[in-house]
Amino acid sequence: MASTGPPQPIWNMISQDLALLAPDAADLVKKVRLPLEDVESMLRAAGQFEQSSGDSGVHEAACRWLQANRASWELWLPDETICTPGMGLFDAGRQTFMQSRGEVASPECRECTQGLVSWALEDQKGTTYVCLDPATSTTNTTTSAVHATSEVSTGITVYQRLSAAVLLILLVSGVS
Repeated sequence: MASTGPPQPIWNMISQDLALLAPDAADLVKKVRLPLEDVESMLRAAGQFEQSSGDSGVHEAACRWLQANRASWELWLPDETICTPGMGLFDAGRQTFMQSRGEVASPECRECTQGLVSWALEDQKGTTYVCLDPATSTTNTTTSAVHATSEVSTGITVYQRLSAAVLLILLVSGVS
């Protein structure tokens, strides 16, 4: 006997503070989009893998979906050039703080070091934060607008934020 009825919405429920505590995880939750056909296909594949191996086929089905749909899930990944207040855009390859996104080869966000202030940078991609020396900084106001922020860094590193995003994925997928 099949269960039929009207479609029911699926709601994402997350902590109100997730955007502050783990911005990458919050961004991931906002971006994830799985067409119903993909979910149904993964469920069928999981059942088939479970029948043939005796193990839960959920991980195998999810792995195969990820391998086959890279273009879909790459859109969910965080933009490494989006830094939060108290942090600044850092080029890991050059080991220096940068003043714009365009010049960063190996981007990551780092807490501003002593003497530097986290400033909001508005550009064509939106808002990010850069670490500048307030006494000597100048900006090209025709291409971007930089303004100071009084917000204090939470001390959460980009690695901690990404770890939180991975933990969220594991919790959502049911991995214990």
